[in-house]
Amino acid sequence: MNDRDPRTRTFDVITYPHKADSALLAVEKPVALYVNGREVITLLCTPENLDELAVGFCRSEGYIESADDLRDVKVDEQAGAVHVEAGEAAEDLNNKPLRRMVTTGLGKGTMHYHVLEAVQRGGRLIDSDVTFEAEAVIKCMDELSRSNALHSQTRGAHGAALADARAIRLLRDDIGRHNAVDKLAGRCLMDRQDISRWMLLATGRISSEMLIKTVGMGVPVLCSMAVPTSLAVDLARKTGVTLVGSVRGGSFTIYSNDQRIIGRE
Repeated sequence: MNDRDPRTRTFDVITYPHKADSALLAVEKPVALYVNGREVITLLCTPENLDELAVGFCRSEGYIESADDLRDVKVDEQAGAVHVEAGEAAEDLNNKPLRRMVTTGLGKGTMHYHVLEAVQRGGRLIDSDVTFEAEAVIKCMDELSRSNALHSQTRGAHGAALADARAIRLLRDDIGRHNAVDKLAGRCLMDRQDISRWMLLATGRISSEMLIKTVGMGVPVLCSMAVPTSLAVDLARKTGVTLVGSVRGGSFTIYSNDQRIIGRE
């Protein structure tokens, strides 16, 4: 056990051919989320910044619409649970049966259909005149790659970050790329941080649920080292998000709303 970092554990292993070795792996922990006393879901996550994860998840799922809806959040590490007290939006969702989707992330679905349906109807459209230099996109993604210590140590984690036009301002990691983004969202909501002119950076594949989380956060630009899915591109074009993929080696691909990325020539 690595006592210095709760995110990792060391295991005795055998590497081929027949060599005793050790491996440092990312810790995965089930954490139950309760909203106003009702168990909503069990999240499989890295056991760090659990208050941020819970609040960010609640924001992306519609249990919390703004910082004013958040009444309290308590982490019970011994029980493996987080208790969130929220306002009317949470009560409305708790009092009705909700359909869930099987997502492309870890395990079964964590996203309610009503979120996708709201976006498809044109809800929460991103309308921002902010621009980012192409070099800033590359610089910040390189910084995320260098700063993602958990992945560097274990090769089993994702990183996500929020950056302004100059540099990364907040970074989180987790075994799940969705969890890393929710931790960012939760921290910013609890701090009442305006991120409407920042960009979201991620290390993993951009699927539709990642795009929807971006829209829910009100962030106009989403960048990733990896590529998006077709539905993510469709939703980005519909909602006004600038979607940038394959950011590596000094180049990238813009899939939607390219007017926010300048200095490309």
